[in-house]
Amino acid sequence: MRRILLLLIIMASASAYGQTYIKLNAPLVFAKAFNPSIETRISNKWTFEFDMLMTFRNETNDKGPFRILMLQPEGRYYFKEVNKGFFVGINTGYAMFRITKPHWLFKEDYDASHIYQMGWSVQAGFTIGYEMKIKDRWLIDVFFGGGRQWSIYEAFYYPDGGRYVGYNGSAEYLPYKGGINIGYRLGK
Repeated sequence: MRRILLLLIIMASASAYGQTYIKLNAPLVFAKAFNPSIETRISNKWTFEFDMLMTFRNETNDKGPFRILMLQPEGRYYFKEVNKGFFVGINTGYAMFRITKPHWLFKEDYDASHIYQMGWSVQAGFTIGYEMKIKDRWLIDVFFGGGRQWSIYEAFYYPDGGRYVGYNGSAEYLPYKGGINIGYRLGK
């Protein structure tokens, strides 16, 4: 069974050779975040994209932690043809986080600005965007997406680590992806 599955994966990869793009979300690099993705064609108007978002602000920073790892598979439908023009996508994802809420949001409340949350979340939503080729192998992908997010987390005081709230949960509609990807086509 494993050999058959491996053979199917190899055959699918071979048929997509030359139709796969690796991408990097350029604006997020300046925000000290790394957001690579890979997109491969599965039909004339459909692609599969896999996104990963990582941030690295550590606890030693005076502003508190801001670390996120988010993984998101997405199916995209192009109205013209793959990697050209407008598209819509449907996605789901998983994230782990250790974040401090922004200080500018809590100017009057010292305690709220010195609390960080640690937990995980799942997301499901939609993306809209536009892709255009800028050279033979290069493209620009402008996109924005959001949807429903369900989170489970604990809250702690920063920097001493004392517990503020035990396990808590929330569910909300949020924008959780967006940017300008620069993509490079692999293969021929």
